Amino acid sequence: MGLDKANGVMTLDKNGHLDVAWPVRDNRSLYDGIVAAARQFKDKVGGHFLSTPTWWWPFRQNVTVHALGGCALGVSASTGVTSADPSTLGQVFGYRGLYVIDGAIIPTAVGANPTATISALAEMAAEGITGVAPDAHL
Repeated sequence: MGLDKANGVMTLDKNGHLDVAWPVRDNRSLYDGIVAAARQFKDKVGGHFLSTPTWWWPFRQNVTVHALGGCALGVSASTGVTSADPSTLGQVFGYRGLYVIDGAIIPTAVGANPTATISALAEMAAEGITGVAPDAHL
């Protein structure tokens, strides 16, 4: 697990297919460090090493299981797609009532599994939408 430079880009091509441009070289030192730490752990516990970086054959593509961004939070339409204001958190600028409440609103990698961050933002957005604070006893 690590915090990469978050400088990849996902776009749709002219046929509407997803095109992923991920600069592996820009993040290679991080990936190499992750592999080195995994090898050290394997040696310490006497295990077997099975690396998961996907830039090796047959994949040759780096992928993520936690896609973030695309509808990033911002203070205005010039800085993001969705509102960072707590009262309208996740609402798309210029589209009253349209909300994005998932990992897409996180503007960059958080360095760890983002489930808790996504859940906290969703809870904050729900309070902004409904005006009802979460029940602290649940």
